Amino acid sequence: MALALGLMLLLSGCNIVEKNADRDAAQVVATVGGEDILKAEFLDALNTTLASYGMTAEDLESEDYADIADTFREQVLEMLVNSKIELIKARELGYDQLSADEEAEIDQSISDLMDTWTSSFTSTVQSEDASAELTEEEIAQEVETRIAAMREENGYTDDYIRGVYTEQLMTEKLYDSITGDITATEEQIQATYDTAVSEAKTSYEEDASNFEYDMFYGSTIYYYPEEARRVKHILVGFSEEDKTAISEARNSGEDDADETADALRDEAAAALQDRVDEVMEAIGDGSDAAVFDTVMQEMSDDPGKTTNPDGYIVTASTTQYMTEFRDGAMAIEAVGGITTVVTDVGIHIIRYEEAIPVGAVSLDSVRDEIEELTLSDLRSEAYSTQIEQWREELEVVTYADRLS
Repeated sequence: MALALGLMLLLSGCNIVEKNADRDAAQVVATVGGEDILKAEFLDALNTTLASYGMTAEDLESEDYADIADTFREQVLEMLVNSKIELIKARELGYDQLSADEEAEIDQSISDLMDTWTSSFTSTVQSEDASAELTEEEIAQEVETRIAAMREENGYTDDYIRGVYTEQLMTEKLYDSITGDITATEEQIQATYDTAVSEAKTSYEEDASNFEYDMFYGSTIYYYPEEARRVKHILVGFSEEDKTAISEARNSGEDDADETADALRDEAAAALQDRVDEVMEAIGDGSDAAVFDTVMQEMSDDPGKTTNPDGYIVTASTTQYMTEFRDGAMAIEAVGGITTVVTDVGIHIIRYEEAIPVGAVSLDSVRDEIEELTLSDLRSEAYSTQIEQWREELEVVTYADRLS
């Protein structure tokens, strides 16, 4: 779907987009089906798009971007043209006529936006030195004043904001009407899977750190360039006081820093031995996966038992886990085996859950992700094709020479 540029403006931050009446804002830069796109709209969209890349209009004017500046501007204009096409067609199809539920949805979106602005400005005001002298009521008043000034500066009237969310909803309805019935065949799903595996394999072979990056950020792994294993663990965690003391000793810079930290760690671990014994008694030899899972949910101090209920993927070269944890996990000889290691955060009872060989994962193991990718590609392609067809029906004129 074409970018919901108005929504981007609202969410891009309070001080990013700045309307500038001095830059011939009323000049027409494109006409779509008899409707004009003004330079003011283009400049807002350009600044917002640049901000998403951490850039400003001044950056685009520099020599560093001289080779791509015109192309970048023309691409932004194309996004605006496509957005205009969407709105024209959405109105033709009656999608500007909203139900009571849809109006309520927009009301909620506006309320959420106001809450976001209030939270953001409150954090800003509270971080300022002068806030120490302000009461809560005075801080709230200052926040209200700053929000009002920001809205005035950027033209974010109630009607403007409601219009942005209304147009977003209209284009969503239009997109659903064109793509809602699209399904993926098994052949298309297989093709997407084959491409994902091939791209992952190539990426990891070109730079091994790419695999580590994907692992660390939780990306779906389609190919394993080295032997891996899935493990679960029960953490008997140190107290915050002990963890702080160990960390401070470890990072003290003293010659005997590690020795001191290790001694503190051993002392903290010894104090938890009764809890460790209790866990070990509950899991037995660890061979029963269901029993281990139950004990993990009931007794582990690791918050990952909720966020990562299936455990963690570990390889011999991974750096995202503490060394003792990684090495301990990789040292377990067979699936179902357990080991106990101590790190600076506590005592880990680790269970070897599953061996993962080098190579592609099975399609079935990532079918949901692959189907989603396949459908996304098919729907985007169908929608883009429809936009092009509508463009041919409408008279579209662009003035690229007016963009800079």
